[in-house]
Amino acid sequence: MAKNGKTPGRPKEHNTATFKRICKLIMDGHSVTETARKIGVTRQAIYKWRKDNEEFNDMYQEALEVKAENLMDEILTISDDDSRDVIVDEETGRKTGTTTAVQRDKLRVTSRTRLMQWLNPKKYADRSNVDITSNGESVYGGLMITPPKEEEDE
Repeated sequence: MAKNGKTPGRPKEHNTATFKRICKLIMDGHSVTETARKIGVTRQAIYKWRKDNEEFNDMYQEALEVKAENLMDEILTISDDDSRDVIVDEETGRKTGTTTAVQRDKLRVTSRTRLMQWLNPKKYADRSNVDITSNGESVYGGLMITPPKEEEDE
């Protein structure tokens, strides 16, 4: 037994209740590392379970979609909250603007947006990739320009 009171090595068993708990923690905004720590397994165990168990992987994908939607709600809340934009001096009553809070909120929104895009790129990415093919073969960028034909002397 390890110092933390847990048996080292791979977890011996996993079940639907464990999978549901993992997905709940992910939906609530926890990282895989935090989730693994809370249920007493390694991150690698969670990744292996996803790979080996299609039902769990489907549940996990749904949890990531919910997490992305929760992040979108947080972004709207942060963006709409202007309560920290102005500081009022208690002695003089003078109002002054603060850029620190605004910059912090901008960072919070940007990081959540990027996380949403990473969690579900098909839904939240800001640009789409276009796959161009010709007769089943990839066409690579650039235009092919052919020089004009030279006129032949008569």
